[in-house]
Amino acid sequence: MKKSSVKTTVFLAIILIFILIFTACNNKELPEESSVVSTPPVDDVSDYILIGEIESSNEYLQTESNNIKVYGKSKDNLDNYTEIKFVYKDKEWIFDEVRIFADKEMEREDSRLFNLSLYEDRDIFSVTYYEKIASDEIKENMLFFDQYSFTLLNPEDLNVSIQHQSSEENMVIDETSYNLQTVIKSKIDPDIFDKKTVINKREGIEICALKKDSNNNYSDIYIKVYEPNKIIRILDRKHFEFGGLYFNVLDVNENGNDEIVLNFLEKTAVDELTQSVCFIDIKNEKEVTLSDLGLENIVEVTYGTDKYTIAQEGKEYKVNTCHYTRKVELNKDNFDTVSVKEIISMSEDNSITLSLLHDPVSYITENGGPDIFALQYTDKIGLYTDWTMPNYFDEINKYELGIDIKLIDVNDDGLNEIVISIFIGGGTGAIDTDLHIINSSSMEEMVTLTNRDVGQLLRSYVDSRVYIEDNKAKLDFYINDDMSNKYTYTFDYNENITYFDFLGYASLIAYDLDSDMNQVIVHVSAAIGINMSVGYYEDKLTWVDNNIVFSDIQFIINN
Repeated sequence: MKKSSVKTTVFLAIILIFILIFTACNNKELPEESSVVSTPPVDDVSDYILIGEIESSNEYLQTESNNIKVYGKSKDNLDNYTEIKFVYKDKEWIFDEVRIFADKEMEREDSRLFNLSLYEDRDIFSVTYYEKIASDEIKENMLFFDQYSFTLLNPEDLNVSIQHQSSEENMVIDETSYNLQTVIKSKIDPDIFDKKTVINKREGIEICALKKDSNNNYSDIYIKVYEPNKIIRILDRKHFEFGGLYFNVLDVNENGNDEIVLNFLEKTAVDELTQSVCFIDIKNEKEVTLSDLGLENIVEVTYGTDKYTIAQEGKEYKVNTCHYTRKVELNKDNFDTVSVKEIISMSEDNSITLSLLHDPVSYITENGGPDIFALQYTDKIGLYTDWTMPNYFDEINKYELGIDIKLIDVNDDGLNEIVISIFIGGGTGAIDTDLHIINSSSMEEMVTLTNRDVGQLLRSYVDSRVYIEDNKAKLDFYINDDMSNKYTYTFDYNENITYFDFLGYASLIAYDLDSDMNQVIVHVSAAIGINMSVGYYEDKLTWVDNNIVFSDIQFIINN
């Protein structure tokens, strides 16, 4: 009986050990429905070095699973770790723009139980870390994370403004003393902009700055977008006070979302400025790169040196310029790589089509506009980047009112040229119209006539004089220097009108393109004073020896 009892005890012990081993093995992984949180080991940290563990600042959350482990992979020349991996519970976040000086401990602030209005009642925690920015200077920085999703949050989304201020106290690390730039965390409200300086404002967008350094560079720059209502902070950008910051609102990658493209000029030396370009995604309220925009294989960035005279100072600066251009320039073989904005006109026989293309890439840092005119004639194509027309002509039926295209032999060589008149703008008492004459074989532009060009040309044919006599306004003029062929007109004098000494031209220009009669007729308004049109000249336009020539000049007086 005793032997049997011992055997039974041993047998039961073996079974118990087996059950414990089996249970332990099965407990390595919890079932998905389990409410117990498991924290698996960090994957692939062999290349990373643990540089710190940040403990919760809240005693109720003070457990090992609530602490954050921070790993670093590479170092810069100031001993900052540059590839950072944050690990919190079973979540990771890697960021290569954070620089952490591991010799100074990091800190964590929890707010999930405090519901601070500063964070708009968000359950978050912040991490304070330090970056070595010079051999004798350290900068305090701060990151914000969602308590549950462990996603990085923008301070502005939390109604938080992060600024830096030089501390009066030095930081001593390993017996080395450093100057310290501390973080000042404050709530964003309208008062923060009370002392702003507006750098540029147009199209419902305001660029303003809150600070200016000793080189007169603006810093702490914000963009206020009025529609939709957004305030976007631009990080680590500076702009020289007299640099003339300019920006454009463009859908750079044509994905349906507009970007704000800003060109900064920062004073980097006594007589030197450096240009930089910044892309702001309006929808997502953040700065984006060419890679983010999907343009890294399309856009080429080149740098050069230029001279820039600033009018406010009357001083010339050396400018380190940057240029964003297409890697392959637009030409007749690849113009279909940009979107066609509108087909704006076709000739009567449908052999000529004028289209408006849109290539915002060419407008980032260059002087040209994003719109390019593409002219197609039979199998030939011409692209023209310096043409213009009103931006409110956004419907085809309106284009038809402002554009005329005809095939006309303007130089009597037996070959037709493509002649295009385009209304480009106007106002009270003024209409601006450009005339383009295109060689139909080479598609090269032979000439562009503006209102000013036509006015100056007409003066070479008409000699005029305006004067006041016997309480009348009188006009004398001769055509083609024919002094025997004098024209005199008399008008009622009005003391409220400022009269010219000579006829004024070019406030109103219109063209008749007549392919049946093979001629171009230009109508040019004539005025003897401000807002005092008295008639117009009608001239036949031809192209002789590479020059525009007027003939059959007639004057038609107003009724």
